Amino acid sequence: MRSVKVASILFCHALFLLRLLAVSARAADMTYAAVDLYRMDVPSSFDGYFYQLPAVIATGGQVAANGVMPGNQQHAVLWNAPLGDFADLNPTNLAGFTKSNVFATNGLQQVGAGSGPFATGGFNHALLWSGTSDSAIDLNPSNLGFVIESYANGVANGQQVGYAYGPGTGNQNHAVRWTGTAASALDLNPAGFFDSRAFGTDGIRQVGAGAGNATGGIDHALLWNGTAEEFVDLNPTNLTGYDSSRAVGVSGNWQVGTAKGPTTGDQDHAVLWDGTPDSAVDLHPSADFMRSYAIATNGTLQVGFGLDVNYDSRALLWSGSASSFIDLATILPSEFFNSAATAIDSDGNVFGVGSASDGAHAIEWVPVPEPTSLALAVLGAYCAAAVLGSSRRLNRPPR
Repeated sequence: MRSVKVASILFCHALFLLRLLAVSARAADMTYAAVDLYRMDVPSSFDGYFYQLPAVIATGGQVAANGVMPGNQQHAVLWNAPLGDFADLNPTNLAGFTKSNVFATNGLQQVGAGSGPFATGGFNHALLWSGTSDSAIDLNPSNLGFVIESYANGVANGQQVGYAYGPGTGNQNHAVRWTGTAASALDLNPAGFFDSRAFGTDGIRQVGAGAGNATGGIDHALLWNGTAEEFVDLNPTNLTGYDSSRAVGVSGNWQVGTAKGPTTGDQDHAVLWDGTPDSAVDLHPSADFMRSYAIATNGTLQVGFGLDVNYDSRALLWSGSASSFIDLATILPSEFFNSAATAIDSDGNVFGVGSASDGAHAIEWVPVPEPTSLALAVLGAYCAAAVLGSSRRLNRPPR
């Protein structure tokens, strides 16, 4: 009996090693299935809508876009999963805002900008919403001197990022982070930079781009750790011929965005960083794509899109290298002709949008376990039960 127990324990140890190998190989050889969450419809009072990459859809399937009203007036709009319920976000609790745009959502909060001829003098003010038109907060900085215009581009974990300008910034764009109020605005513009903009945050770190004398006036991707003094110029130093870059997504130690220069024919290439300029990895998938864009990361995988030689947009997924890319567009039904992935959760579920003949749809790409992984999972459950049973027998009080 004891030899059977020992054999079971050795078998379970071997299974554990096999499961580790399966996990390490999964990133390089994943299978995904596409789920059409809903079609993004608008009421008849709207003439249409458009969405602006990078961050239009959040994990969970909430989509932020901009509705076009008669007279070409724009309203920030929102769809919520699972049914695609529609909401007009144009502020109803802020008097005089007649126009609004939304640039990003994290599924709970949305950020963008809005204006009105009397409320803002026609200048845009950064806005924060919590899913409804009467939740709007005017983030235009009240503590940075005289700032006349501002935009919020990213939101995560109670923090918002964007940029502002006015006489108080020398009429140059300065990257800004907020924590929910206009008075919380913090100027992130680094010393030596005359222009900066923040595009994304994970609630701790911020990413964006900036230009200054040290960059020759060309945009370099930037990473901040909460203040203007704690920044890193991420423009690739280990990739020859990349003189311009921007970072738009961050999760933990990882940042994603784009870079370009003579080496790329001045075409954008998706890039991944690990916090330093010499850690840059060019994710550009293949010669079948003219440009590529990395938008978001969960700390392990990266998502975005590429423009193929026909100028069609195709949702892409990477696991840290150019050769690892998965063309998620090939998983969509044939009626979809454009797609982009803009969010990924910790389980590897990918969210994005796709265009078909009947309009745009919210899409989720779901990881599908390989048969080997399923078998290992079943055997793992057997081992857990066996070990637990052995433990109970060993600890059973004598009769």
